[in-house]
Amino acid sequence: MTSWHSNVVAIHEIGTHEGQHFFSMDYVEGQNLAQLVGSRPLPAAQAARYVKQIVGAIHYAHQQGILHRDLKPSNVLIDSASDQPRVTDFGLAKRLDGESSLTVTGQVLGSPNFMPPEQASAQPWQGGPAQ
Repeated sequence: MTSWHSNVVAIHEIGTHEGQHFFSMDYVEGQNLAQLVGSRPLPAAQAARYVKQIVGAIHYAHQQGILHRDLKPSNVLIDSASDQPRVTDFGLAKRLDGESSLTVTGQVLGSPNFMPPEQASAQPWQGGPAQ
């Protein structure tokens, strides 16, 4: 397995067992960011630290040619042991090199409340990191 950013939940194995697909990943004990925040804001310093670490993880994914496409608070786990955010659920991810054929052009993927307008429109979009 390729080494990944410390703020990305690593996938260790993908396979099939008795006809069932599976994957194994890091276990992260704690809440996701949506649960942690609930209806109250985080202290500014803690929020800024989380954002910096999440942005670093997403930047690293972009450098590896991966676009998450469904980044939202519930897809960020907060490790209770280290108080570190860990980005998870790359299930809608797209390879930036264009080699993937898993999605149809014009298909809208992601959580509408969290996607940028250019992703939400059903127009052909060559999504990727900001230049």
